[in-house]
Amino acid sequence: MTTEQRSVIEQQVNSLTLSGVLRRYLGTKKSPAGLSHCYFVLEHSSAQQEAALARRIYCRIRAVAVGEQWPAVFAQLAIGANISVQGFIATQRNHQGELEQVFHAQDIRVLSV
Repeated sequence: MTTEQRSVIEQQVNSLTLSGVLRRYLGTKKSPAGLSHCYFVLEHSSAQQEAALARRIYCRIRAVAVGEQWPAVFAQLAIGANISVQGFIATQRNHQGELEQVFHAQDIRVLSV
């Protein structure tokens, strides 16, 4: 990969902030490197404007928070808590070998319990 190609890749934006309800906590696993991976499902519902029309939005997305601070955070969170999650999207293979989008959380804030 050339320096120019690396520069273009580094300039790409992959950032997402989504608020919603902590619908499920799927557990914590350790990676081969020893890092904690906390898996959860975030459910979002809102009203958005698209093409000058009101649109009802609903989505559920599988998410993961990687790092040693997250098991303690999830131990304090109740299912149904309203949270705001900031991070990025990556493609991963699920247990059936299918590709799916996973939201990688870098920051989680509790909005209400």
